[in-house]
Amino acid sequence: MWLGAASTEWSRFMTASTPAGDASFVHSAMLYRSRRECLDFAVAFVADGMRNYEPVWLGLPPDKLASLSSALGPMTDDAEVTLADITEVGRNPGRLLGLAGAFVERHRHRPVRLIGEAVWAGRSAVEYPACVQHEALVNLAFDGRRVTAVCLYDASGWPTRSWRTLGSRIR
Repeated sequence: MWLGAASTEWSRFMTASTPAGDASFVHSAMLYRSRRECLDFAVAFVADGMRNYEPVWLGLPPDKLASLSSALGPMTDDAEVTLADITEVGRNPGRLLGLAGAFVERHRHRPVRLIGEAVWAGRSAVEYPACVQHEALVNLAFDGRRVTAVCLYDASGWPTRSWRTLGSRIR
């Protein structure tokens, strides 16, 4: 169930969401089945953030960053939108929380939005458990902060076993 602002255009895409201890922090999963679905969601999420004067951090693979940047146009030139190649900055899943945390801290007096795709095509079996751990730690790190975090997952390429594991981490 999505517990964010029901009137937002992007909320129609949500597949799983639960607030952490403080209702100001929401950590959601968006399971997409096509590049178009992913892009449509991300554009709506960023545009909604910009309308609400909320800084947005996006950590995505380079092909999705390029498509998103093109779709958003000049909006990505705004100092409030940070684009990061997750395959570089998040190659080590243990770095992701520090990167997102630094962004949240820079904007600590405002609500912020985060979109990340920590598990992308090409992640190794060794890296996967660290990504699941990252999902669980996000709940602890941002509890009580005004953060809307959405983790993207390509549902077309994951085994069912992985979804069960992930579901236990997004609370």
